[in-house]
Amino acid sequence: MSKTPRNTKKKIALVYEKCWNEVVSKMAPWKQKVITENFEVDESGRHVYANRKDAEIAAQAAHQASKDADAIIYEMFTGKY
Repeated sequence: MSKTPRNTKKKIALVYEKCWNEVVSKMAPWKQKVITENFEVDESGRHVYANRKDAEIAAQAAHQASKDADAIIYEMFTGKY
């Protein structure tokens, strides 16, 4: 069982979602379309892209969003960055 309160987890998830949306919205329109439309969802709920380049574009966006969110979350909980 996790010791992190549910409302804290929700705040963290919202930060990640906000950062993801910001990263994707700053990308070129064709990259946005690749990320939002060119995938299938497998039985475990993961996004599977048809080709390697599409997967790399999505992975790059996820990596940047994660870095941005981690910085914000670190600042939220420590008060410094």
